[in-house]
Amino acid sequence: MSDEFPTPLEIKALAEDYGYVERRSEVSYTLFFREDNPEQEGQPILINIFYTTRGIMTKLPHPKQGYNEMWRRTAYDSLESLAMFFENPRTHSGKGYRQAKNALSGCAQCGMQKKKKDYTPAQWRKGAGKCVCKDCSSGGSNEDSGANGEGQVPTLTLEALEQHNRLTIKNENKTLERRQFNCPVCPKEGRGKHCFFKRVPQMKPICKCPKCKKIKQDDCERLYPIPK
Repeated sequence: MSDEFPTPLEIKALAEDYGYVERRSEVSYTLFFREDNPEQEGQPILINIFYTTRGIMTKLPHPKQGYNEMWRRTAYDSLESLAMFFENPRTHSGKGYRQAKNALSGCAQCGMQKKKKDYTPAQWRKGAGKCVCKDCSSGGSNEDSGANGEGQVPTLTLEALEQHNRLTIKNENKTLERRQFNCPVCPKEGRGKHCFFKRVPQMKPICKCPKCKKIKQDDCERLYPIPK
């Protein structure tokens, strides 16, 4: 057995050996398997293998909780350890099994393993090694402030300015206002004059004509509001 992690072809062959078939094509580095001959009609065991992160999702019938899912992060490191999950999908390997509230992910900035509550939803979705925790996003503590930390002011870097601008624009984009728009295309195409009002972000008050969008889908012009 090589030191490398199992390849998609090796995983597919292993699944076939244990009586599983692919239930759909591979998507986003994920393999999808279904039990070929399930014990319970209409509730086959499903196994998803995320082979780049070595995560596993199993969905199987439970005597008390019903037909539910179990998620494990970095659950295997070889074909032998992966085979345990095909042999017994209820396996608790002690590696990666978690409840959502206790899930951990490493911050790309401070390197600390932190819980889901310590990240914003957008940062958490980026995954380990890419997400940045709330402490680091808000500036965090200044560890380079000197021996006693007195009289020191955090350095105003270009990165800090860019981070401030991103947060400012994000907050301002949440503020909506009602603006009036006139569509110049509708009269030309026989739909009459079209004047409408729409709530748009203050920092980016552009939208598409609803009549044009209904006919042309997304292939229509973006409109700017009538000046105040």
